Amino acid sequence: KILCSLFQILTQVRLSPDESPIRGITSVDSVALLNLQGTGIMDAVEMSSRLFGVLRQERVPVIMVSQASAESSLCVAIQESDAERALAVVEGEFDNDMRADRIAGASIEYDKSIVAIVGEGMAFRPGTGATFTKAMANAGVNIRAIAQGSSERQISLVVEREDSTKALRSAHAAL
Repeated sequence: KILCSLFQILTQVRLSPDESPIRGITSVDSVALLNLQGTGIMDAVEMSSRLFGVLRQERVPVIMVSQASAESSLCVAIQESDAERALAVVEGEFDNDMRADRIAGASIEYDKSIVAIVGEGMAFRPGTGATFTKAMANAGVNIRAIAQGSSERQISLVVEREDSTKALRSAHAAL
């Protein structure tokens, strides 16, 4: 335990008070959200395992994952070019579950972009994520999905494609 704490102290990024913890702001366009809506009956582990398994078999790369555990619902960002194929295989995989009301349904939302901030210092500067999401709110950009990397060094937001430029500009101005 002590060794782990010492490692964290030694590897902690040192930022001056006026230095931004963000090293990059980027976007990915032509994204679709594949939503798998649970009913709370199916185990979230089973649902995610089957979802990722069928997408892997179909060679559909997942760009981002967001999960609502209370509803056992998942949404994954994928390339728009894979969206129809992905939806078809997911509906096939969960067809019996949808008929048995274990899954509420699967759907695709098109015309999305991912806007992300990246920075080593984010893990050590409280409020960076709040500043990012507040910048979106102030610009009138709706966040459709959000994910933070486990290392706390990246936060990704899914927004409408038409709002991508506005989101990027707002993030740059705020951060």
